[in-house]
Amino acid sequence: MCRISTYPPRCLLILLSFAGLLHFDSSPLPLLWAQEIYDSQKETIPKMTPAEAVRTAKLPEGFKITAVASEPNVQQPIAMAWDPLGRLLIAENYTYAESALRVDHALSDRIVILEDADHDGVFENRKVFAEGLQGLTSIEFGGPNKRGVWALAPPHLLFIPDYDGDGVADTKPQVVVRGFNAQIRHNFANGLRFGPDGWLYGRHGILGASEVSIPTAITIPRPPGYVAPTHKLTCGIWRFHPIEERIEMVCEGTTNPWGMDWDEHGNLFFINTVIGHLWHAIPNSHLERMYGEDSDPYAYELIPQVADHVHWDSSAEDW
Repeated sequence: MCRISTYPPRCLLILLSFAGLLHFDSSPLPLLWAQEIYDSQKETIPKMTPAEAVRTAKLPEGFKITAVASEPNVQQPIAMAWDPLGRLLIAENYTYAESALRVDHALSDRIVILEDADHDGVFENRKVFAEGLQGLTSIEFGGPNKRGVWALAPPHLLFIPDYDGDGVADTKPQVVVRGFNAQIRHNFANGLRFGPDGWLYGRHGILGASEVSIPTAITIPRPPGYVAPTHKLTCGIWRFHPIEERIEMVCEGTTNPWGMDWDEHGNLFFINTVIGHLWHAIPNSHLERMYGEDSDPYAYELIPQVADHVHWDSSAEDW
């Protein structure tokens, strides 16, 4: 059993495109493995079928929408990534629980791979890449000299090898970084994405800091008796170098960073909730935060968002 949100759309994975015909195949794939889903909140709005979600979606001019995968073929998706073969990796989170429980250790999370082998726009093949994870928040594929999947499951950043490329984990997950705060129920570490510089980037919320370390070497030998130094991560953007095996903050501040991407010049932008929605992740910058003190008491002035407006009535609220 596990929990599911009570938002009405039941289509859990929808991709947008500029062209193409609407297509939906309602026949489910054979279930490889599934946990019973129940709602932890009373439902007040009937759920939609994937076909209804596609039919009722309102899109800007020039967009089309296609349902490529839905329950029960993909359940509880919290993150996704693409591999070089065009397969879609989905992180399915079953363990996220109510505030008193945080993580339901009686359940487990998994990573599945969906494949559109006939290129008709619908994923007809699926396999389980890895299971038995808990607290899974995000995934990313590959990186420099790596073949496998990175998985962030506080307190650990994991690497799960797939050297033969068969879409199934070769070994148990390797702990690459430990110490991500697992007591945070939301605003937790998330958002793995490789940047154009070869670093693996991630995000961290404001509800608690993390004291992280790199316990063992994957590529760099450690001398006998080596004690891994700790690094403090707080709200903002952090990054990990998969070859040099070091971790650092990129910028600090905001409240709850979510999606991020780079422009053609290599500038990193990300969105945030509560205190402004668009931020420029200038390296080593200190940004405005919802509450609390910046880690550097000598910072001259905290940098505001780069958007020229806010998404709420700022006159009615004072953060």
